[in-house]
Amino acid sequence: MNKKLSKLIVGAFALVLSVPNANAQTRLFTNGKEGSTPIYWRIPSIVRLTDGGLWAFTDKRYWKETDLGNGNDDPHKIEIYGIQSSDNGATWDPSAVVLQSNLNVSDDKEYLYAFGDAGTVVDRESGKILMMAASGKHGVFSTTTTGRPFVTRSVFDNNKWTTTNVSDQFYGPNNAYGTHLFVTSGRIIQSTIYKKGTYYRLYAGVCVVNKSASYVVYSDDFGETWHYLGGSENIPVSDGDECKVEELPNGDILLQTRRRTGGTGRYFNVYHFSDLAKGEGNWQASAVTSGASNVSGQTYASQCNGELLLVPAKRASDNKQTYVLLLSVPASSDRSNICIYWKELPDDYSNPANYVAGWNKYACSSSFSAYTTMAVDKNGNIALLAEGGGIWFQSYSLATITSNKYAYSPSASGTYHTSSEPNSEHGVGGIKKPTMSVAGGTYANSQTITLTAPDGAQIYYTLDGSEPQVPTTTKGSGVAPSAPERRHLPAYSSILPPSPSRRAPQPSRPLPWTTTATRARL
Repeated sequence: MNKKLSKLIVGAFALVLSVPNANAQTRLFTNGKEGSTPIYWRIPSIVRLTDGGLWAFTDKRYWKETDLGNGNDDPHKIEIYGIQSSDNGATWDPSAVVLQSNLNVSDDKEYLYAFGDAGTVVDRESGKILMMAASGKHGVFSTTTTGRPFVTRSVFDNNKWTTTNVSDQFYGPNNAYGTHLFVTSGRIIQSTIYKKGTYYRLYAGVCVVNKSASYVVYSDDFGETWHYLGGSENIPVSDGDECKVEELPNGDILLQTRRRTGGTGRYFNVYHFSDLAKGEGNWQASAVTSGASNVSGQTYASQCNGELLLVPAKRASDNKQTYVLLLSVPASSDRSNICIYWKELPDDYSNPANYVAGWNKYACSSSFSAYTTMAVDKNGNIALLAEGGGIWFQSYSLATITSNKYAYSPSASGTYHTSSEPNSEHGVGGIKKPTMSVAGGTYANSQTITLTAPDGAQIYYTLDGSEPQVPTTTKGSGVAPSAPERRHLPAYSSILPPSPSRRAPQPSRPLPWTTTATRARL
């Protein structure tokens, strides 16, 4: 919202993809007029599809460039358009409307009046696309109305979009959680660690305007129901605004947000899980940058939404696998000079204070520019979609962004996959399932069973046949239990990425324990 305006494995190692920039800057949408009607293209979002294609989304704002309800209660037409590329952005298909404004809706369908500020994600297994948007007639930043903006859920499945109103889940009973809020635009993330039932968990940032607060919400059913991470009573950033989230290697959630009152400063906070399955844990103490332009290693960024992206990489100095964190945002006080700030993920990545300093900067644009969003394309380049006289696109190699200090390196078998890698080919989190020496089934006689973990993985199990819930249930220790028992090891919840070390996979270590079991199932 605006207040003023293929994996390739050879032997035992992963081939590092260090490729040149794939595209020059391409303008996808240009501000102008349709007849006598002024048209403004705002608020980008981009996703990588499961087939490797890119789908970019943007607001088409008629008459005014301002947000839903013109900031208060002056409704105007806003639609969301999409445009696709199958060749990493070298060429694009014609654009088409995705969510169409209906200016003549009845009161009970008011949420269909106009749509804006799309947040999007692709389910890595089904290929479905989820879009969360602000909608309706009322301004998100209005303080004079009792009407609230709506929150809609739209799903693209079987070549059609289906839209529903899910506002009550965000506002709570009698607006207990807020009166004016929206899911922030750009990138909704999908966990690579936790899956419940059909879908991996989703996380999104939420700005509660009337509280000047930034929150994170999560969903285990692809956006049908949402919950406030840490509870609605616990505010992660109390001077917050539009925010972005990213999943860290241990499953914790990093939150980055623009300051509501602090100009060019940025807040960081981390939610540390005590029970991942229940979404339970604690927010840490938030950390904030000074907002000054002359502080070495800190981000200097305008009051503008940005994007977070954690990318798997190899460090050129020692060829070690690691992670590079990217933050795209205008590096100015006046919404110009888009850049990509970057830094290697700190060792103590669950400490918010470690995100304040240590940033480097790569310049992307020297002209007027505002909102941005990013994705990793199928060649491992960073696909950037940005505002600036409309919407433009450009991709960059990680090596170019980091002056050849790091190169994109897709996560190898047995190691953690980041949420920027949409296709999980090896089970949960991109890790292969544990192997079992005895086939599943029922046996008349006792069987000796050996479970072997993939490289760098840990096996979690229960002793009573219940579903293992990571990371709180018992971990295989290599010690054989003293009595026969049932092993129930569903593929989706039995393993975790290596932790706390993130520099490289732990040495190959079959994690066997041998026990006698009367029944076993994998």
